[in-house]
Amino acid sequence: METTLTSPTRAANERQQARQDAFHLHSVFNRISSSPSGANCDRSRRAGDGGVELRKTYSDKGVRASWTKQKCGSRFCPRCSPIRSYQDRRRLAIAVDEHTRAGGTTLFLTFTAKTRQSFTPSFSDAEYAFRRDTEAFKAFREMDTGLPRSGAKARLKAAAEQYGVDRSIPSHAHEEWELNRRLNDFRTVLSRTVFNQRQWKLDTRMYGIKGRVDVVELVPRPRVRADGSHDWNRVTHNLHFHVAVFVRGSLDKADRDFFTKALVGRWTAGISRRGYKATKKAQDAQWVAARDVRRVMNYITKFSDEVVFGKSKDPTTLTVWDALRDADGGRVDEDGFLIPADPAARQWFRQVERVFQGRRMMNTSIGFFKKMGVADRIAEQEAEWRKNSITETVLTFSGGTWLLIHEENPELKYELLNAAENATAEDVYELVEATGYNFTRPTALTLADIPDDEEPF
Repeated sequence: METTLTSPTRAANERQQARQDAFHLHSVFNRISSSPSGANCDRSRRAGDGGVELRKTYSDKGVRASWTKQKCGSRFCPRCSPIRSYQDRRRLAIAVDEHTRAGGTTLFLTFTAKTRQSFTPSFSDAEYAFRRDTEAFKAFREMDTGLPRSGAKARLKAAAEQYGVDRSIPSHAHEEWELNRRLNDFRTVLSRTVFNQRQWKLDTRMYGIKGRVDVVELVPRPRVRADGSHDWNRVTHNLHFHVAVFVRGSLDKADRDFFTKALVGRWTAGISRRGYKATKKAQDAQWVAARDVRRVMNYITKFSDEVVFGKSKDPTTLTVWDALRDADGGRVDEDGFLIPADPAARQWFRQVERVFQGRRMMNTSIGFFKKMGVADRIAEQEAEWRKNSITETVLTFSGGTWLLIHEENPELKYELLNAAENATAEDVYELVEATGYNFTRPTALTLADIPDDEEPF
């Protein structure tokens, strides 16, 4: 008789599989990331000599296991991106719920321009190689010790350039790449033409605007080869901005139409002056019903969902995470043949990561949550969650053991997370002991050692 999994069990299994896939992509990210923080994300230890702890947190959201380790915080990191998006989504949900409860309305816009295919530039970065040359970089840091911090970046750049000259490593120049120019132009038009400071103040007074949220989205469309594989050397970049404008109260139809046309007109005029083709029909503008505002906010923060759930919900659309998958290889084509790792996908991902480095994927106006009247509520809810959540330490690895596991058996980290959430501490210990890695048990009582009648639940 075939057994059917219950819905909670199936959901737990799907979550574990999704997290396993995300962690695998993270190991690929570690290998090919163009930034030192990305290459070291999950590897460096945050607690110094205290090692890395496996912790188990109980809250009203359920049971969640995690590692105490240093994170890079990049939107292109498969581990950090879902965490940041979850935080953004939770805070926005509080803001939009209060906004709709108070009778506010929301305008949702999408700004874009006609795309064109471009060649991905070669990636050979002198600074990237310099930072990874342990001896050379350590010698530079020793020489730089004691010098004024104000010129540290300039000294590092000069040392990296000299390093590249000595070893014939040319610095890459993604500044000339079509995607980089497009992003710079789009951001400039958005901030200086559509929402320039003077005009935005006038709009705020005239229409009662509380604030706005801007989100940039990139949909890559690499050329498809005859065999069905993706050519990441030649990519069309569908770059567009989603903007949500929150208005106090409601506007009559005439004001809505005038305001919408004004914003779209500013965009098309500004972007056309920079040499792009952008028709008004290609832009999307709609006033969102109160019941749909939260759904719209979930939509514009969906970036990391595409790594958590495997890919875009549209099967014909590729995402940034698909480049990571192609860079790692392992995809099977329609004929059942294994597709090897694609160096062009690795090159494209590293270039895109550099283009967006230091730039926000989601941007809110200054004091957005204060203007929405929810800044204090968000702080209170986060403090309440921390107060009511209980965390225990399951085990601790030394820094050296953690790095050894990362290099030899990274899958063990994910197995232990799942085991900590779904099994007892003794089961976790048995799993580690079978692998031969040394670990330390907590000295304090764990929640499993507390009698049932004394458990704080």
